[in-house]
Amino acid sequence: MNLPELRFNDVVITSQEINQAYRKLKIFNNKKIKTMLVILKNATSVLTPTEIENILGSDANGFSQSSVSQNLAKMRSLKMVKNSRKAKNKYYKIDPVGLKEIESLNAKVGLKTLRALRHVLRAGMVNMLAALPGMTTTDLFIAFKLEQSVCSLHLGILRRAGIVFSKKNGKNREYFVSIENLKTIADAINKESVLV
Repeated sequence: MNLPELRFNDVVITSQEINQAYRKLKIFNNKKIKTMLVILKNATSVLTPTEIENILGSDANGFSQSSVSQNLAKMRSLKMVKNSRKAKNKYYKIDPVGLKEIESLNAKVGLKTLRALRHVLRAGMVNMLAALPGMTTTDLFIAFKLEQSVCSLHLGILRRAGIVFSKKNGKNREYFVSIENLKTIADAINKESVLV
């Protein structure tokens, strides 16, 4: 199933933008990538993959020449590092502009929020709540033909991610889209997608 676009007010976030941002943050938050970023940040000069592997301690930490090279390629595709070639060797260093952009996206949006938005049902719920604010869990599980527990589970994920919030109205709990948070997400994602 394709993920629907998120639409609210005059803002649209496409599924491609969400998936691209999610992929970036998933790579950025990888433990091996984080370790390699620390090494490159602390390096006084450019480093080859072999030098990075030697610093990491190779197989003891799950790093090999090929995994170092693969992770450097991922980092380069996301503009976290730059490389240059001298003779037969490739040398790597941090790309401060590209790294800052990804760090900013991570700080403003976060992996948990994007993971919440990457689900077809949850994206549909966000669109419905944007169009019809104040719907209850009952309204939503009837509209989506779900079990009440499944609907509550997905609403909980969206609530914990800061995408929706609820207000108690008598016995019912009404749900609303956090427009400010979605605008922040849209701004961060759209800024990132321009750079790709």
